[in-house]
Amino acid sequence: MARMLFIILLAFLAAVGAAWLADNPGRAVIDWNGWRLETTAAILALLLLLAVAVLLIVFRLTVWLLRDTPFAPERRRERRQRKGAVAVNLALTALAAGRIRDAHRQAEEGMRLLGPTPITLLLRARAAEMKRDNHGVHEALVALAGREDGGLIGYKALLVRALAAKDLKEAKRLLLEAAARDPEAPWVDEASFEIAAREGHWEEARQHLKALRASHLISDADAKRLDGTLAFLIARDADLSGKSNDTLRLAREALRGDPRLTPAAVLAARAARRDGRATAADDLLTAAWRERPHPDLVAAALEGYENETAAARYRRIVDFVKTAPEAEESRLARAAAAIECGHWQDARRDLAAAIKDTPSSRAFELMAMVEEGQSSDRAAAAGWRDKAAGAPAERRWMCGSCGSARDHWVARCPSCGSFATHDWRRGEEGPLSFAGQGNRVLPDLL
Repeated sequence: MARMLFIILLAFLAAVGAAWLADNPGRAVIDWNGWRLETTAAILALLLLLAVAVLLIVFRLTVWLLRDTPFAPERRRERRQRKGAVAVNLALTALAAGRIRDAHRQAEEGMRLLGPTPITLLLRARAAEMKRDNHGVHEALVALAGREDGGLIGYKALLVRALAAKDLKEAKRLLLEAAARDPEAPWVDEASFEIAAREGHWEEARQHLKALRASHLISDADAKRLDGTLAFLIARDADLSGKSNDTLRLAREALRGDPRLTPAAVLAARAARRDGRATAADDLLTAAWRERPHPDLVAAALEGYENETAAARYRRIVDFVKTAPEAEESRLARAAAAIECGHWQDARRDLAAAIKDTPSSRAFELMAMVEEGQSSDRAAAAGWRDKAAGAPAERRWMCGSCGSARDHWVARCPSCGSFATHDWRRGEEGPLSFAGQGNRVLPDLL
């Protein structure tokens, strides 16, 4: 209603103006640079109105061409962004599906349409990684590291690759550059811990671990276990240096952090015995057996008693394993000692229970020894040894990151370089007693 009244008012004013100009035509003269125009004021006003109308039409047409048509720069930019977003989504889908060629093509299309943004550079690096194009991966990550908005992502990915290649010199250089750009980046302490652990700088690694725990970047359970591992490694170095008091103290710290760390219990017991504290040594080994029975603990418990009679050694082992009497290792340890002193029925009873619960090559071999020793039944012994040949693999120290197995515990996996990821188990057994891959403090980014 108001708009209609406004239009009527304008029409009225225009009619009044036209009538006034008709009653007062007047003369209008324009003289410019040798060019002369003489007309009435009414005609001049009409020409001016026509000129304004033409200018408005030209202005509107220009705006339409530059903003509302498919050829407008803004529309072209929006269209490129839409196509780029589609290419990024298709690249992510192809990467997830493992379609390497499609992933690479869509990643390059996203780069062409959107330019070198953090997401397109990451996609290009990932696609190149799937093609096993190390140069392409490195080139994309270096470009990413040079950006202000995604530089730290690039540095972190380059650092992960350097650690995977075991190039600690390059890893330390990248870490220094990243820390200079952002000293408070949450993964700097993680990377510093990883590098210190790989170089064997246990005290330095322990300090970085404290910082990680204070920043809540690692769970308390993992922090305690890793700290126990580091304390054991420091204790082992102290033992090699002849520092017996430090050895026992640090080995006890290690067991407080990780009561299942068998090598720490063995080292602590040996250090206690050297100090003349045999009872403390026995207590340490007994507590460790309760946490996780392991053959090395039996061997450590028998150290210093090599001259005992077989019967005395059997009684000692029976007493030692009583904190976990039904465990497989307890039964095998009792059976082996019983065979040595000729307690065939005791050995047979323990071995029958062990074979029923967890058949193993050791149990079958010991049963063959029972058959030979008790009844000289070589045929029965051969049958047990045949079963031993096809029995499941024995427990070994297995890496939770790459699955490699070893007979002895190691701090760093020689195969994948991960730290403190070995657990004593069979390959077919359930999950590790700690978080396997999660124990690699610095996770893979790509």
